[in-house]
Amino acid sequence: MAVMKLKPGSGLLFRAIPDDGIVRIRIGKTGRPEPLYPNRMILGDTIERELAPRTTTFWFPPEAATEYQGVGWILNYCADDDDYGNALQALLSGFGDRVPIFNHPLAVADSRRDRVARLMDGIPGLIAPRCIRVVPESADAFQKAFAASGMRYPVLVRPAASQSAEGLFRIDHPFGWEALFSTPWLRRPHYMTEFIETRRASGDYLKLRLCFIGDDISLRSYRATPDWLNKGMIEANPADFDTMFAARERFAGWTSLQRVAREIQARLRLDFFGADLGVMDDGRFVLFEANAAMTIAEPVVLRADLVRRMRPVIQEVEAGLRRHLAKPSGWRMAHRQS
Repeated sequence: MAVMKLKPGSGLLFRAIPDDGIVRIRIGKTGRPEPLYPNRMILGDTIERELAPRTTTFWFPPEAATEYQGVGWILNYCADDDDYGNALQALLSGFGDRVPIFNHPLAVADSRRDRVARLMDGIPGLIAPRCIRVVPESADAFQKAFAASGMRYPVLVRPAASQSAEGLFRIDHPFGWEALFSTPWLRRPHYMTEFIETRRASGDYLKLRLCFIGDDISLRSYRATPDWLNKGMIEANPADFDTMFAARERFAGWTSLQRVAREIQARLRLDFFGADLGVMDDGRFVLFEANAAMTIAEPVVLRADLVRRMRPVIQEVEAGLRRHLAKPSGWRMAHRQS
């Protein structure tokens, strides 16, 4: 067995190949192909450069057994239990209660869509739509799961590892299930979530994204769109940014949102994650998702001028990450008891 000794005070960056071994490829900024690992934690280029001198990267599964000695702390980049279940279990077994882990594997497991729906149930002012996990073995598996769940139409169905609405279907009636069969559905885990209508009297749908870093909470994005499938600041226009920055100025005094956000933070023990919420006219919020795979530390807008406008928000996230990363003993599950 190979032995790797880390310098005192240094940490391990824990990365992994997805359980299914599938990684997409795109042409990067350098003009060369680069891998796209699904559902991973994104700290951003600036923070990654700052971490480099005091970290060593470990990839799971390793080619050969390696013992790492002197590991002071670990940053876990695996942000989804469906994509990285094997890696998260290995991390938990090897280091789960030995050293502080940023985004502990147990907290990541809690952020699975069906589990986080149960975890957030009962928060005053927040509707956490019911969500179930379905592994279809037959063509009528979705309908049977729907009937057993007690949900009503419409429902949202997506592959378990889906993010950014990829592969998402809205099923409005009993004849809508056929749409799923144009996809590779058989024996692939899916989530079925009840759809909550959040259309406001103005006719639009308002969605916001909260950013959680340790004990800090900020408003990462805020946008209204005419369609229920609101993708946040992607393809936003200058007016959307004016609205978002005005909302950020009001955030500290938005008491109903602050109460909901603090309860979400208390229940989901991740160090760095986001939560997407719909905003209803009656003052309540609807949970769409909460996990560590959201893009928070990088801009997601497409236009160069809006990327520049997003820079103060990104700098705020970077500052929060620096503060929290600097104190591994203060990470949210650093003192978990075995």
